[in-house]
Amino acid sequence: MSDVAVLIETMQDSNGLTRQKARIQLEELGTPAVEPLIDLLENGHGQAVWEAAKALKTIHDPRAATALVTALERSDPGVRWLAAEGLIALGAQGLEPLLTGLATNPTSGNLREGAHHVLYDLISKNYLLDKYQVIAEPVLAALDGAEPAVAVQGAAYAGLNALRAL
Repeated sequence: MSDVAVLIETMQDSNGLTRQKARIQLEELGTPAVEPLIDLLENGHGQAVWEAAKALKTIHDPRAATALVTALERSDPGVRWLAAEGLIALGAQGLEPLLTGLATNPTSGNLREGAHHVLYDLISKNYLLDKYQVIAEPVLAALDGAEPAVAVQGAAYAGLNALRAL
């Protein structure tokens, strides 16, 4: 069994300190740990999912973006928060998966809430270049509107088209 596999297995331990040590080692490994962490985020249970989200947030690998968007829909608010923070850390690299999620599942309240967190931070903290900011702003406005479940889908599709045209 590889070091990464052992550490991934250790992240499922019942002891929080043991999980934390494994997570920190996976964060230090970086790129080789990303795919197994994505799998744990998508298919794991309990605190292991939280640890995986935290590790992916720290590693900043764009391959995790789609899994982080999916994690915005989880029932655990801590996992949702970390997933949003992971997408914020990715900046513009997380926009396409986020907009795709909103376009295909606009009625998910957890997804909309997480997307709002991501877009608000990216825009308000000037983490995006202007060409991405003008794409993200209408989506955030739709999320802030009176009927976000209705308005966000069109805004997300328009944002995807604009991104793909760049």
